[in-house]
Amino acid sequence: MGAAPIRGTDGSPSTHGRSPFFSPDGESIGFWADGQLKRVPVDGGVPVALTDAMNPFGATWTTDQTILYGQGQEGIWRVSATGGVPEQIISVEGGQAHGPQLLPDDDHVLFTLNTSPGGTWNAAQIVVESLTTGRRHVVVDGAQDARYVPTGHLLYVDGGILLAAPFDTEALEVVGGPVALVEDIRASGVTGGGTGAAQFSVSPSGTLAYVPGLTDGTEGNLTWVDRAGTEIGALNAEPLTLPRFPRLSPDGQRLAIVTGPLDAGRVWVYDVAGRPPIPVTFERSAYSPFWMPDGRGLIVEFGTTEADALGLFSIASDGTGQERFDLFRTEGHRHPLAWTDDGATLIFAELRVDTGWDLLAMSLENENQARAILESEVSDGFNGAAVSPDGRWLAYTSVLTGRSEIYVRPYHEPGAPARVSPGGGIDPAWSQDGRELFYLEGNRMMAVGVEADTEFRFEAPVALFERLSSRGNQPPYYAADPTGMRFLMITPVEGSRPAPAPQINVVLDWFQELTERVPVP
Repeated sequence: MGAAPIRGTDGSPSTHGRSPFFSPDGESIGFWADGQLKRVPVDGGVPVALTDAMNPFGATWTTDQTILYGQGQEGIWRVSATGGVPEQIISVEGGQAHGPQLLPDDDHVLFTLNTSPGGTWNAAQIVVESLTTGRRHVVVDGAQDARYVPTGHLLYVDGGILLAAPFDTEALEVVGGPVALVEDIRASGVTGGGTGAAQFSVSPSGTLAYVPGLTDGTEGNLTWVDRAGTEIGALNAEPLTLPRFPRLSPDGQRLAIVTGPLDAGRVWVYDVAGRPPIPVTFERSAYSPFWMPDGRGLIVEFGTTEADALGLFSIASDGTGQERFDLFRTEGHRHPLAWTDDGATLIFAELRVDTGWDLLAMSLENENQARAILESEVSDGFNGAAVSPDGRWLAYTSVLTGRSEIYVRPYHEPGAPARVSPGGGIDPAWSQDGRELFYLEGNRMMAVGVEADTEFRFEAPVALFERLSSRGNQPPYYAADPTGMRFLMITPVEGSRPAPAPQINVVLDWFQELTERVPVP
């Protein structure tokens, strides 16, 4: 049986259902869209709006027809499954709440509480709080997204591993040590941000479904290919662990890239001429490096479980480790994408937990004074944006059609956007002369001829080559040489385990394995 959209949850991007959860009888599905919690029959129909809400940090539908849902810093709320006025039932201070579940005594709520300064959810706590007394206590420290299942077990994820331990519902504590059951579960917020969700679910009858995650064992090479996709050289001598975020310097002579585990990435700078690479970050986990216009520094996003907050910093690119200045600190992720042609304004994507990745611009003369370019209802800032070399045109990804496509619109003045990609696209990049625009359509590298003086004109996209690439966990997925004659790709090492394609693994009768491997006293 194949997958099919549920009628009433498809359509425009704003009506696409997110964060789905089943009713206890399995006949309806709750979801979030248009800034509201909604419900719809499993076989589709007209959705019923229940209440206004942010994109929920986890939600459950109880047997008494009440829906509990997390709202991050706003704590945990509940609303009738037939709709009505919502009620905050648990508040949090200095943290975020995710994944509420009412335990069998109908008084205690199990949820994840994240008070990590860096926002890393795998450093969060699994807690239980009484609705009657308000008493809260920690059940598991350093984990996320816990679920109590009818076998008497507590399931939760730690570092991408699904663990189980017997759980005493009277004492409200685990009894005995946890047992690792499934490795490599995809989880939100391992390096900060997100809603804390781990991508697994267990049905009342004992079927386990989960999405495999990225592994620290993934290896890749930094490979140059020409416009036909033929390999013409490599930058690294030995395979790299999880190489990601490749960024060429403005002159095309150096490459910044992150390697290492997802929660301990280090930025390296490679010389295209072949000299040995140098590390430019050291103790703190770093990601999303982006060159300053003069090439002397890099903007780096730091995330840590220590006292430092998330933030964007400018750090020297020569390996001295000197932080030149702190651009801004933030409670959420900001992903630098492009400079304007004068090098004075930074364009970046900002993660908003209630909507997604917005596209913003910030002048370095007015730090922390950012203005919105595109909001995430139509923007897909996560998957890239780029300003043309003359500063007149903004190429960006948008989900206006229901999938990521490449659009170009005037940057400095109003104007209608032009859709460039006919079959999907992400990660746009301009050639140095502005006469070509590159993007990825699946595994195909696409090129678009551009003529833009008083108006934007473009030719039909042409596929340059198709090849499997190791995409890490966030764009960019390649780096285009300024000449447009070669591309740096991250290619999987032969024989190593590549980053898995998105899929859902299903394990039937999983409760039998659970009870055998983790006996309940």
